[in-house]
Amino acid sequence: MNAVISKDYYLILASLSMNQQFADDFFANPEEFLSAYELSEQEKETLLNLSQERYAIYKETQNRTKDCDSCCNGSSMCFAACCQ
Repeated sequence: MNAVISKDYYLILASLSMNQQFADDFFANPEEFLSAYELSEQEKETLLNLSQERYAIYKETQNRTKDCDSCCNGSSMCFAACCQ
């Protein structure tokens, strides 16, 4: 069975993982947040079942990796922008 996934669903999933403010707004009030998008019932249900606890862990991990030492441990071979 081939399911058609809406553009809004893709947009929301991508934005949740790439835009912290977007994700914070989503998790603050998911039902109201999703009302602005055209989603199937299955898409909406899937998004409403996302774990706020897992997002909090992901968010903390992302915040830590912005510190140079936490992404490369200060390796002299690192070519990340923060080490140059």
